[in-house]
Amino acid sequence: MVTADPTGMAYGNGKFVCIDNNAPNANIFTSPDAITWTQGVTIANSLTKITFGFGLFVAVGSNGPNGVACTSTDAVNWSCVTTGAQQLNMVAFGYVYNGIGNDI
Repeated sequence: MVTADPTGMAYGNGKFVCIDNNAPNANIFTSPDAITWTQGVTIANSLTKITFGFGLFVAVGSNGPNGVACTSTDAVNWSCVTTGAQQLNMVAFGYVYNGIGNDI
């Protein structure tokens, strides 16, 4: 059984992806059916929200005082970059990805 305190969830590429913000890290969980979950990678950033669009998972949060955005096509391999903003609090997908932070 997987125990987590999820802060965000998204569905894409045939799987559900959930973030457990265990600051200063984030645990990534995946599931094919939103019932049975598998703990995957741990990312060395505090991530709080996630979305999916155009074949890409995008998760946002912070790395210390800086905002961070992480992307993945498979929810296994993640690439993270710090932003010029403070912590990013929300991410959404429409025709583009939109992030909302403390000073944006």
